[in-house]
Amino acid sequence: MMTRLIAYTLSLILSFTAFCTGAYNFLRPEDIKRDTSDIAQYGEWYGLLGHTELLIFPEQIPASAEQAEYHYYNDANNLTPSCYVYLKCKYDAETYAEEEARLSSIDGVQKDTVHYPADACVTVLGSYETEYALLRGDNTIEYIFCCEGIHPHTPDSSCIRSEEASPEEYFSIYASLSGRDLRYWPDSWKH
Repeated sequence: MMTRLIAYTLSLILSFTAFCTGAYNFLRPEDIKRDTSDIAQYGEWYGLLGHTELLIFPEQIPASAEQAEYHYYNDANNLTPSCYVYLKCKYDAETYAEEEARLSSIDGVQKDTVHYPADACVTVLGSYETEYALLRGDNTIEYIFCCEGIHPHTPDSSCIRSEEASPEEYFSIYASLSGRDLRYWPDSWKH
């Protein structure tokens, strides 16, 4: 008798879980999961679950960019989403100087010449989110945004900060924006 009751209870729990999962997947209004290295999709960041406007990234990849590498990952996790945007471009001297000037002109950007493997222009530094550009000495710039959730994609170790930031160092140039105001935040999340 007790075995039947346990089996019946487990069956009810599994059925309810399956129903909820199915209902969620059916009712979820949009699919925002992405994992691509297709540079032709650069700038297609609708649904990005990070607290960013990605101002560190160029609107378009300059035509003179050589050896460009790109990756965009965004999961659809409701509890602790993960996202990662990475662009690496080698520029001619003139375009490099223009990009360096553009990065320096971003309102609130902080320069860090100590904690990164190259001079960095930082727009977000937090415990789980970071956005910065590394100005390499060979006319190469690496642009990185990372939000570490349940399934994080993190930058290569040659691109990360040398020591963990303390809470006193945390900042974001987007701190005044809510999820509703962020350009890439999915419409279904803007309640």
